[in-house]
Amino acid sequence: MKKLLLTLLLPLSIISSASYGEELNSLFGITLYENAEKYVSSNYIGNNKVKNTETIKGYYDLNITNQIKVKSPYASIYWITLDRNNIVHSIYGDRNSENLGNCLATLENLSETIEDKYEIDFEYWENSFPGFKIYSYYHYNSLNDYYAIQCKEEYETSNIFLQIYFDTDDFGSATDDFYKSGL
Repeated sequence: MKKLLLTLLLPLSIISSASYGEELNSLFGITLYENAEKYVSSNYIGNNKVKNTETIKGYYDLNITNQIKVKSPYASIYWITLDRNNIVHSIYGDRNSENLGNCLATLENLSETIEDKYEIDFEYWENSFPGFKIYSYYHYNSLNDYYAIQCKEEYETSNIFLQIYFDTDDFGSATDDFYKSGL
């Protein structure tokens, strides 16, 4: 009887554990490391990409707000960052929030939902900068790609933004290099 139970239950447990909790690798229907031409035309890319201002070279930003197919209730503006070969290295979305309290409540709820869906544990980070303050939940996936959801409170304008982004490890390193260079 034990042998029969093991024969029946072992395959079920393997199927169950393999399908529960998928790897976090996409955002807004866009997947990191994919060619951006899968999502927008090469003509659109060529005519609209601009140099990324937080890297020294090799990365370009592209506003895809009007081209994105999967709209999110958590974002109204959408950008991707590409390398020279049009490979997606960053996916970004944001929206204005009424006030910091609403943004932080959304941040809490969204982080819990994502943790449950992807079986991850977010880390919390909060920091003040000269012009703004960040309240952030972040996670590194198995490729060391950086996923973050955060509220950004701008001091001068009093704007509050809910921001969601997903960066490849390479893009994160290029951004770090830019800031370390003192530019």
